[in-house]
This record gives sequence, C-alpha cells and structure tokens, in this order.
Amino acid sequence: MKKSNSIHVHNEQAAEYDQQAREYKWFGPEVLFGLSFEYVSPHDRLLDLGIGTGLGSLPFAKVGLEVSGIDGSMEMLKICKSKDFTKDLKQFDILNTPLPYSNGFFNR
Repeated sequence: MKKSNSIHVHNEQAAEYDQQAREYKWFGPEVLFGLSFEYVSPHDRLLDLGIGTGLGSLPFAKVGLEVSGIDGSMEMLKICKSKDFTKDLKQFDILNTPLPYSNGFFNR
C-alpha cells in the first residue's frame, strides 16, 4: 500500500508537531474536551481516528477514559506511544476501509 502524501508530510513533521501547537497557542483539544466533558465517564472507551501525537485524546485519558488510536503516520504514533496513555495504537491509513478491527468495528 502506497503512503499518501499527507502521511509522508506528517512523518516528516512529527517531531515538531507538539511544539508548533504550543507556539501557535492551539487550544483545540481543550475546547473539544470542554464541550464533551459532561458526556464522558471514567473507564469509557475512546477511539481517536487520526490520533497523531495524542494531543486531542490526552485530556480524555487524564479523566480516566481508555484511549485507542489509529494514524497513518508511524512517526506520530511513536510520539503518542512515548506519552504512555493509550491502550492500543495501530498504524492505518484512515482513508482505507474497513477499520483494522475484528469485523471492521471498534468494539473493545
């Protein structure tokens, strides 16, 4: 399977991604978490499609959600894994189907 140009770019920029998010004062993960907070409970499961370095899922993990993620960029996944908050990470181009789970469904 040929990697898409987007995956190639994310592999190249993975090391700088978190720093750039801080420099640009990107608060997307915090805003999303704030909007979703009343609907989550500790021990719920979350599948983050395009998890990248994990910035968007980390706030959910901090309140006890079990986070799994899929991303096409192995470099992004390495950084996410180093943060040690996910249960399961898979390298997978999310433009493909079915999902890389039994019967194509995330049901952990």
